[in-house]
Amino acid sequence: MIKALLVCVYETKSVKCNFKKYLVVNEHYTPPPRVEKCKQIHSKAKQRKQLSKISNMHASNEVRVFVKQFDNTIQNTNDNYNLIIICEDIERLIKYEKETELKSFSFSNYSESRACFIRNFYMSVLKSALNNISTDIPKQLSAHALNSFLQFLFLNGNFKDSLLTLAWGINEFRPSYRLNKCVTLLEEFLRSHVLCKIFKQQCSVTSQVEQTYVWDELINAITSLPDKTANKLQSQNSELFYPKCYITMVTKDIITVLDDMVTSFKANKDIHLEFISRLIGKLCITGYSDILMEVMVSSLAPLLKEDFIWCRICERIITGVPDRCLESVLLSMIDKLPWYGLMDKFLGDSILKKHKIQYLLCTKILLFRHSEKIHILQNVLGYLGTSHTRRHLLIKSFKELLSVWGDNSAIRHTSPEQHLYLTRALFISLGFLTDKDKETHKDELIRLIMPGVQAHIGNSDHKIRTQGMVLAETLASVIDPNGPKLKFEYEKDKETTSLLELMIPPSDPGLEMLQKKFEAIQLEQTVDTKMVDTDIKTAEKMEIRTDVDSDLDSDDDLVPYDMSNDVKITQVKEPKYIRDCMEGLISNDEPERTEICLKCSERLIRKHPDGLEEIATEFTKVLLHLGDKSSTPGYTQLRFKAMVSLTVCVPIQVADYLTAEFYDRNYNLRQRMDILEVLASSAQELSQPAEQPVINPSDKKIVEVEDDTWQSIVQKRIETKTRRFSKGKSKPELQKTMNRFAPVAGHFFYPLMTRFDRKENTFDMLGEDSLVLGRLIYTLGVVMYSAINSPTVKQMATVLLEFLWVLRFHQDQSVRHSILFCLSMVMLSVPGHVLLSQLQSEIMEAKQWLEDVVQKDPDTESKRLALQCLVLLENTIKQEFAGEEPA
Repeated sequence: MIKALLVCVYETKSVKCNFKKYLVVNEHYTPPPRVEKCKQIHSKAKQRKQLSKISNMHASNEVRVFVKQFDNTIQNTNDNYNLIIICEDIERLIKYEKETELKSFSFSNYSESRACFIRNFYMSVLKSALNNISTDIPKQLSAHALNSFLQFLFLNGNFKDSLLTLAWGINEFRPSYRLNKCVTLLEEFLRSHVLCKIFKQQCSVTSQVEQTYVWDELINAITSLPDKTANKLQSQNSELFYPKCYITMVTKDIITVLDDMVTSFKANKDIHLEFISRLIGKLCITGYSDILMEVMVSSLAPLLKEDFIWCRICERIITGVPDRCLESVLLSMIDKLPWYGLMDKFLGDSILKKHKIQYLLCTKILLFRHSEKIHILQNVLGYLGTSHTRRHLLIKSFKELLSVWGDNSAIRHTSPEQHLYLTRALFISLGFLTDKDKETHKDELIRLIMPGVQAHIGNSDHKIRTQGMVLAETLASVIDPNGPKLKFEYEKDKETTSLLELMIPPSDPGLEMLQKKFEAIQLEQTVDTKMVDTDIKTAEKMEIRTDVDSDLDSDDDLVPYDMSNDVKITQVKEPKYIRDCMEGLISNDEPERTEICLKCSERLIRKHPDGLEEIATEFTKVLLHLGDKSSTPGYTQLRFKAMVSLTVCVPIQVADYLTAEFYDRNYNLRQRMDILEVLASSAQELSQPAEQPVINPSDKKIVEVEDDTWQSIVQKRIETKTRRFSKGKSKPELQKTMNRFAPVAGHFFYPLMTRFDRKENTFDMLGEDSLVLGRLIYTLGVVMYSAINSPTVKQMATVLLEFLWVLRFHQDQSVRHSILFCLSMVMLSVPGHVLLSQLQSEIMEAKQWLEDVVQKDPDTESKRLALQCLVLLENTIKQEFAGEEPA
C-alpha cells in the first residue's frame, strides 16, 4: 500500500511538473481525474500522519506526567498509601496490554500510552526506583512487597532496559543497600534466562543505524559485566559473575536462541543472526574466547554432523563477526575443535567468500604465529586440503611455507619455536597432497627445496640443522619418488620420529568419541581403560615372546658361558714415562699401543708434572692432531682429558700454543672447537682450590707408625679427659691457597681476541663459520668468570665489553646467546663498585641494549638470557647502594 502510494505521489509530482509547463502553452488545459485522485490520497495520508504525530505527542506528555508523579511519590517515603497505589499502577501498566483503569492516573488512549511508556520511559522508571530505594522504604512498604515489586518491575518489562539499568547501577552505586539490590536482581535476571528473551528480541530486528547503536550499548553491558562486578564487589563477588560460570551461562543462552532459530527456519520464517555474530565477536575479543568456544564446540559438534541447517547457521554466524573480532574467534574455535573435519561444518566455503578469513587461515596462522598445539595446524591444513574447492589454497600455502622455510634470512631472524612450527606445517601439508598435486607442481616444489637444504646444513643450531635434514629427505622422496634421493647423517630421536608421524592425517573420532572428549569424567574413564588395554596387550606380547623363546631353546641343551667379566689380553705393556707415551701415540702402525698410551696419558701427566715443560707443547700438538683410526672406545673424552691435564700442569706454554694455533689455517672446525673447550675447562680447573694430595694405603701405614709414639698417646688421653668451658672454634680454619689461574689468565684471554675479524682461506668467523665465533665468545666468558677476584679482572672486563659491543647485532642467534652469557659473567665477576664507577658508561649502554633484546628479539632464549642479565645488574646495583647506607 505504501509502495503504491509513493508511486502515485511520484507520478503526481511528475504530472504536476509537466502540467505547469503545459499551462504556459495552453491555458485551457484540464488535468486528468487520475491526478486529482492521487492528490486526494496524498493529502489524506499526510493528515493521518499529522494526527498520529499529535496523538503520540499527547500520549508522551501524559506518560511524562505519570512518570513524574511516580518519582515524586517514591521520593516521599512518608506517603505510604500513595506509594502502594503508584506501584500497583506501574504493575498494571506493564502487565496488561488491553485497556484498564489505573487508580492514580487515567490515560486518554491506554494502548498508545502503554507502548510509549515501555518504549521511552521504562528506563527512567527503573533508574528512579533504584535511586530512591533505601532501608527506610521497607518501614512504609513491607520488605516482601518491595522485593516483589522490584522483581516484577525488572523481569517483566523491557528486558533490554532492565539489563542496562542494572549494569549502570553496579557501576554507579557505592557498596550499599542499593548495590546489593542490583546484584540480587541481576542474579535473578540471569538465573531466569532473561538473556534468551533479549537475544530473541534483538534477532527479530534487522540492522539499522539506530539499532546498531543500541546493539553496541547492549553488547558492551553484557561483556563488561564480570569485570564490573569484580571491581565493585571484589572479595564479596558472587560466583555467578565469575567468568567461567557467567560466560558458560551466556553461551548456553545463545545456543538456546540458535535452536529456536533453526526451528523457525524449518518453518519457512526469516531469521537474523547479525546480533549473535556481534555478541560472539565481542566476547571473544574481550578475552572469553576459550570458555565460549569450549561450550559452543562441545554443544554444536554433534548437531553439525547430523543437520545441514546447523552448518549453514554456524557459517553465517562466523562470517558475520566483525573483522576486528574475527581473529580471536577463529583462533579459539580452531584450538577447541578436536578434528579438522569439523572445520568444514563450522566454516563451509566461507574462506572463498571472505578475504579476511582467507588471510587469517592461510597467512597469519601459518606464517606469523606459532604454537605447541599441533592440532591447530592439522585443523587448518586439513580444512584446506579436504575439499576440491579449497585445494588450490593448500598448494598456495604449501609453496609459501617452503619459501619461508628455505629463506636464510628468515631462519636467522625467527625463533627456534617458530621454525619448528613451520617444519611441522610442511610435514602435515605433505599428508594432504595428492599424487596429482605432486606431479603437477613437482618442478616448482623441487626448486623451492634446494635453497632450504643449503641454509639448514650451514646453520649453527643443531636442532634446526636436524629438522632441515629430516624434512629435506622426506620432501625429496615424497614429491619426486623416482628422482634422486637426499641422504643425511643425523641421530634419530623422539623429535624426528614425531615429525615423520605428522604426515599421517588424524582419523575421524566419531560422534561417540567427540562426546567423550567433551566430558571430563568420561575422559578419565577412557584413559583408564586405555591403560588397562595396553597393559593386557603388553602382557600378551610378553607371553608370546616367552613361548617363542621356549620353542627355540627347547632343542638346545648347551648352557652358554658367562663372558661379561672377561678381560681382553694384550701383549703391549703400559708406558711408564711420558716420552714413551708420546711416542706410542705417534706410532701409526700399532693401533693397540696407541690405544693404551691414550688411556694412560692423563694419569702419567698428572703423576709426573715436573718434567713437562720441555715436551708440553710437542705433546699438545700430538694430541691435537691425533686421529681415531682404530675406533678407540671413549676416544674423544680420553684425548680431551689429556689435553686439559697438560694445560693445567703447564698453563703458560700450552695456552700460548693453543691460542696461536686457533687462528692457524691448517685446522678444521672440529679442532678449533676442541681448542676452545680445552681452554675453558682448564681455566675452570685452575681457578678451583688445589686438592690435597691423596695418600696411598702403604704410605698411610708408615705415617700412623711414626705418629704412634708415647707423646701422642698421652696427648690423646689428655684430650679425652679434659672438659672445656670456653667456646672456641669448632672447626679448624681453612688453609689459604693461591689462585693458580690469576697469574696466567691473560695467556688464556687476550690472544683469543686478536684476529677474530680476519677472513682466512678456510676460516671466516664473521661469515659462515659463526658457530666457532659463538663458542669463542662463550669461552671468553668462562675465562672471565674463572679470573674472579683477581687484580686483572677489571681490565679484562673492559676489553671484553668493547669486543662484545661490535658483535651485539650479529644475525646468528647462537652468537647472541654467547654474548648475553658473557655479559652475565662480567656482572658476576667484576665488583659492583667497579661496574658503577669505572665501567658505568659501558654498563649503561649494555643495559639499554638488553632492554631492546627483551622487547624486540624474536628468539625466546635470547629474551630469557637478556632478562637474566638485567636481573643480575639490578641486584648488583641494589647491593651496592645498600652497602653505602649508614648503619
